[in-house]
Amino acid sequence: MRAALLLLALAPAALAQPVSVIPWMTGEQLVELAAWPAGTRSNLDLTLQQNHKQELVKMFVVGVHDATEGKGWCYNQVAKPKPGTLQELAINGLKVMQAEQLKRPAVDLIVEIWRAKYPCPGQRIKP
Repeated sequence: MRAALLLLALAPAALAQPVSVIPWMTGEQLVELAAWPAGTRSNLDLTLQQNHKQELVKMFVVGVHDATEGKGWCYNQVAKPKPGTLQELAINGLKVMQAEQLKRPAVDLIVEIWRAKYPCPGQRIKP
């Protein structure tokens, strides 16, 4: 009985501890998923599993687009990039990042890449 009371007394303290959030998809993981095997010329050369990975990358990038457009980055009057352009910009931008940067959440990295090219009006870009 005392053990149960002690456990109940300590539960709020345990719940109040800071939680480290682990991203579902890091930049590193997304770059790995997006990689095409050597010698691959088109998606016709991919296995079913490799095609599935490419579709996961596309859907992840589409989700980032839907969740962040107009908040973290914006279309402008001159350019309204197509989904393929945004995906290419995102993946190519991730590929040139340092390994330490790629440990961060992929969504944050992609938004930073898009923001640099498509800032929202009045938005200051950090160097």
